Amino acid sequence: METSQERPPFPPDRILYYQQQAQELLDRHGREFDRFIAGHERLVEIGNVLLETNEATGYNILLSENDMPLASDEPLIFYSNYIGRPRHFGLLLAEMEQGGVIAPDQVRFGNKASRVLYEGDWELVPEDEQLAVISSTDAEGAPTEKRVSQTTETIAIFSPRDRAQAIRIANLLFERTDMARIGAIEGSWAIPDIRATAILKPTLGERRFQEVVANILVEGEGQLIVARQRIHFPNPWRSASMGVNRKLARFLSSARVLP
Repeated sequence: METSQERPPFPPDRILYYQQQAQELLDRHGREFDRFIAGHERLVEIGNVLLETNEATGYNILLSENDMPLASDEPLIFYSNYIGRPRHFGLLLAEMEQGGVIAPDQVRFGNKASRVLYEGDWELVPEDEQLAVISSTDAEGAPTEKRVSQTTETIAIFSPRDRAQAIRIANLLFERTDMARIGAIEGSWAIPDIRATAILKPTLGERRFQEVVANILVEGEGQLIVARQRIHFPNPWRSASMGVNRKLARFLSSARVLP
């Protein structure tokens, strides 16, 4: 597979500029899910119940809305990867800057923790994923267990200035952060996590993005986010439309989740 090192080199100082910002988040939060969500255990408990009852394939925990403002009226694009991969973000963002796709003041960082149902669908990455078990009882009262992959992630938040730039940002993310594509940047995922606020729907269209519902539960500064194809959770949840890349949308529509 072609790697980013085989492409025309990008200025090492610009790679380091973005890499150091991502490294600071790793140093602050670490890789451990339990460390990240400390103080937000109740949101985790609620998320676990949704996994146990097949109402979600996964959920995200935010420490602040600013870490991933999915309900924003502003045009925003979000790209996530493991917090333990600062080099990946350095390579990606230096390439975007060098190619004139973004300016440095159009990207900032956030973080989230995630739990996703795991049934052996992919090979776990031990340094970036922890396997955990959540226990419950079924409708007959018998004990059940479900395995989950739990991670902590860094989010690159892009603020495009116009329609053309939004398309360029989305195109580069699709081309360079999908492990299945030739030339994917080192550390890319098989199912990239690319999201966008609802205002970008007319711009990004439906060929690559699919509209889904972000169900958001707020408690203090923290937020629990559950994405569903169409389902809006009742009060006290609030919901917002967002776009996600189609690979991610297919995972959300897994047969493991109720319609």
